[in-house]
Amino acid sequence: VGCQVIDDNNQTRYGSVVAFHEQMGASGLLEIEGEVLIPLVKSICVKIDPAAREIRVRLPEGLIP
Repeated sequence: VGCQVIDDNNQTRYGSVVAFHEQMGASGLLEIEGEVLIPLVKSICVKIDPAAREIRVRLPEGLIP
């Protein structure tokens, strides 16, 4: 929570993580400002840097409008 979510390809900043939602038997979800949910999986969250407070993502098309 509090990390900035940044597109690894084009450096777009999507906002900061406001919550983490655990899923029974599945990956958790990062909630970004504006109620956007991003699955916390390696194929999407490609680099997590807690010291820099950044999460680099490569989002599938259509995940964020």
